Amino acid sequence: MNESLFRQEVLAARQNSRFGQAVFYQPLTIRLMVSFLVVVFVSFLAFAASAELKQTERVRGYLTSTGGEVKIYGGKPGVLTEIFVEDGDVVKTGDILAAMSDPFYDHRGQEKARLALQQIDVQLRQLRARKEVVATRFEVQATQVQQQLQGMQKTLQLLRDEQWMRQQRVDLSDQDLQASRRLRATNTISEREFRQTASSQILLEQQAKTAELAIAKHLQAMEDARQQLIQLPMRGREEALLLDSARSQLLARRHDLLSQLKFTITASRDGIVSNMVSRTGDIIDTSKPLLTLLESDSKLEAWLYLPSRALANVQAGTEIMISYDAYPYQTYGSFPARILSVADSAMDPREFLIPVDVREPVYLVKAQISDQGPADGTANQFRPGMQFTADIVTAEQTVLKKLISPLRGLGRRL
Repeated sequence: MNESLFRQEVLAARQNSRFGQAVFYQPLTIRLMVSFLVVVFVSFLAFAASAELKQTERVRGYLTSTGGEVKIYGGKPGVLTEIFVEDGDVVKTGDILAAMSDPFYDHRGQEKARLALQQIDVQLRQLRARKEVVATRFEVQATQVQQQLQGMQKTLQLLRDEQWMRQQRVDLSDQDLQASRRLRATNTISEREFRQTASSQILLEQQAKTAELAIAKHLQAMEDARQQLIQLPMRGREEALLLDSARSQLLARRHDLLSQLKFTITASRDGIVSNMVSRTGDIIDTSKPLLTLLESDSKLEAWLYLPSRALANVQAGTEIMISYDAYPYQTYGSFPARILSVADSAMDPREFLIPVDVREPVYLVKAQISDQGPADGTANQFRPGMQFTADIVTAEQTVLKKLISPLRGLGRRL
């Protein structure tokens, strides 16, 4: 019988049973290590899902006074002769800050402004003398016209008297003519005698008309003289106004020359003197400020210049951290600030004078600083013009999103 009672697998198992049952053995250290790795992986996943990474932008800025600052310029070129203020002095509007003089000289070493001033003084004296001569001339002319009018009035009276006498003769001649006409009608006188009487009458009437015409011309001459007498004061005032205008121009020029010889620079507002670096004897350039006036009770404000790439999540109320160049963050740390406003339009550094190094269009961001100085007990305080670097948070995302963001980008491309 070829078939056995038991299967070969059973017989092999029974044969090997004397060596014991095989059991998979895991040491305790391996179990602990695996458990630790599982805990670490789960913790990393929890950390990656909850922890947020902040994307920051480092921008440059500087401090400025909330009350603003006023730069005082010389106004015109000159030599600084006197300085009446120092840094830190409190001044009022209109206070004299400094005095300057004209720096220009001719080939003989004399001040050009002083020589021109002497010439103007001579011209002013000449104008004054000319004005007196003009006034005297018009007074004399008015007196002459008045005397002429008086003489013409007397002449008019004589002409009228003469006219009256001629009129009397004309009347008498007319009576003679009437009598001659009656005599001629009775043939008492000849025609020739009548014509002589008529001719005499016509001649007398002609003389009367000539006298009337002379009187009319005389009256017209008197009227012209009266008009001339009326116009003389107006002509005198007109010429006086012309002389006064020339005098005003000379006085204005004289004032300018005096201001060149020595002129003062006054404060245009109340404030504290700052940046007074010029000294007596310096030649002042009109394009450069002489000093700066700061408002006495104003606080400081941070101005930052933010590039467009970091503008998306920056808005009023955003907290930022500032590290001042004068106070290294390794020693003093960073100082908090809060954004007050963000400009709506960009500033091109080619068009605006920006006091920090900017090479692309930026947006002006104004921020309120929390501290006016370091908190280490030193007397030094923050001052306008201090430059700093600010860290602005522009985006936040978890570690997990940061890790899978490349995959998302790849998915969008596919």
